[in-house]
Amino acid sequence: GQQAVDAGDFATASDAYKYVIELGEKSPYYLHAKLGVLNTMYQQVVAGSITDSEQLAYLENEYRSVFAKQGINASTVQHVINYARLETYYLNHADTAKAIINKALQQPLNYAIKADLNLQLADISLFSGDEWEALMIYAKVETDNKQNEKGDEAKLRKAKVAYYTGSFKWALSQLDVLKAATSKLVANDAMEL
Repeated sequence: GQQAVDAGDFATASDAYKYVIELGEKSPYYLHAKLGVLNTMYQQVVAGSITDSEQLAYLENEYRSVFAKQGINASTVQHVINYARLETYYLNHADTAKAIINKALQQPLNYAIKADLNLQLADISLFSGDEWEALMIYAKVETDNKQNEKGDEAKLRKAKVAYYTGSFKWALSQLDVLKAATSKLVANDAMEL
């Protein structure tokens, strides 16, 4: 199923996951398959294959159902991020997205997952028009992750906000530092900007 999603063959992925789901909830892979179906549908939304409001509402309800039944934990947290993106960018429910991310941040998670959640929270704040809150969250992620690529990613996003709001000199100074980042993707994005 995951290989089919990666290849963009959403029908095959959905069939594979549904086969495992039909084996029943006692199957050790039931939750993985249930989350796989949600991920497949989410990827279709991102790809533009699903745009119908009824299908979007169905996906939203399925996410809520899974979180209600399984809770928010290490196995469901990546799906929390996808759900937050769905709520923000496709359903225009930024407050709902912020609430679920804040709930996920209360869980005991590793630094990388917490950084991803905070980066998503900042992106949602930025999308909602609150650039100062976004900058504060990016700065916190950068400070908490000085020695890893999550900190570099937060610094890049801060520099992008500065660039697009007209603070070119400050953005340029941040981008010059990021050109030497350990993450090749961050360094390349900094050079391109």
